[in-house]
Amino acid sequence: MTTPIVSVCISTYNHQRYISRCLESVVAQLPPGKLEILVGDDLSTDETRGIVTTFAQNWGDIIIPIFNEKNLGPSANLSQLIRRARGQFIAHLDGDDYWLPGKLAEQLAFLKVNATAPAVLSNALVISDDGSPIGFFTNYQKERVGLSDLVGNGNFLCHGSLLYRAEYKTRLLEIPMPYIDYMLLIRLAEIGPMGYLHHPFVAYRWNSTTSMRAAMRGLVHENFWHALKFAFGAGVDRVTLRRAVSHFFEQVTVANLIQGKLGAVWSWAQRLRNESPVPVMGAVLCGAMRMPLSLWRYLRKQYGSRKFKNTSVFYRR
Repeated sequence: MTTPIVSVCISTYNHQRYISRCLESVVAQLPPGKLEILVGDDLSTDETRGIVTTFAQNWGDIIIPIFNEKNLGPSANLSQLIRRARGQFIAHLDGDDYWLPGKLAEQLAFLKVNATAPAVLSNALVISDDGSPIGFFTNYQKERVGLSDLVGNGNFLCHGSLLYRAEYKTRLLEIPMPYIDYMLLIRLAEIGPMGYLHHPFVAYRWNSTTSMRAAMRGLVHENFWHALKFAFGAGVDRVTLRRAVSHFFEQVTVANLIQGKLGAVWSWAQRLRNESPVPVMGAVLCGAMRMPLSLWRYLRKQYGSRKFKNTSVFYRR
């Protein structure tokens, strides 16, 4: 059996409204024989499996359905796909997002020229649940993303834009579950600076009805903090660490205040004091001072397509 150039790991759960667009965008990226598309459905209760089955029948050996007999959860579902991937390079994509033309070709060209880069990502077009364009994922200006950039700036990269060398997949499979994509990026950035393409090559659906960010925000915060604590032991300087703690406290505070969870804000403040590797008082004060601006940006992201104008960048860095 020929080894594909790229294995694409697509995670799905109740994505019947989106999965056709997702799969169409992936099969159009490279000629037949160069792609392997692994679709892991995590026990959907809608028609997602039927749609995936039809695509698999029409595309022969390119699309490989993997239908879980029980619900594994987002990270375990993704990890099983990574484990099965046979390609020289591996990409990730959620079933409610899709790629734009030229994504894989541009990223493969980058990795060919930059042999020491473990991975490459790109900007993304942010769309609403109904597919209307809202803005861009980030305004990040550099062409490389190092570990300090990732720790100090938070998770400002679109997971669905990731393409990495398959030789590093073992590092990702070693991550304890559950995890979020931020941990995957930190593990790759430990190897060396990752590439970043400014052009948007992904359509990222903001807070779709099946979004983990929307449905399990508390779990996302917990796993984000676990990822940061892991990164703290990787030799990042203390100034960057303080910025990371400040940014994290700002984000969890705004998210919990929006939901009226004052107790959760206090709980996180206590945890940061006890678990942070750097003094947190200054970091917490800095985060609190930025709170009004952060709250405004949060509201713009949540309601930008309906109530606010000029909503163009979701993660400003």
